[in-house]
Amino acid sequence: MPNFQRLFSAAFCSAACFLIVGCSTMTTLRLSGTPGASFTGHYRTQTSSFDLSGALPLVVEVPSSSLQEWEFRKSDPRSTLWLEMLHGSTRILEGTAGPGTLGLKAQKEGGWHLQIIQ
Repeated sequence: MPNFQRLFSAAFCSAACFLIVGCSTMTTLRLSGTPGASFTGHYRTQTSSFDLSGALPLVVEVPSSSLQEWEFRKSDPRSTLWLEMLHGSTRILEGTAGPGTLGLKAQKEGGWHLQIIQ
């Protein structure tokens, strides 16, 4: 998917979640790492699931109360994927999937828990 379409899709999904859930503090997922490295992933809210794919970097915003889990995998295990998760301006999670790992995932079960996918 071209970069413009990927960004438009992520923005549309974020806007749709915002309209469904209402006004609340946003959670921001910032993905970066090896410039241009490709990835696949998804995130799930209380009402929907969204698939994403493309090249780094990427920023996704979701209403905080609705986000339940996310997972992002690198297409090339030699690349690096870095993810920062913010609630408003407060960092909740930060993780790096370095060379030799497959990606990162987190779930909101009694608090956010980050896992590096081996």
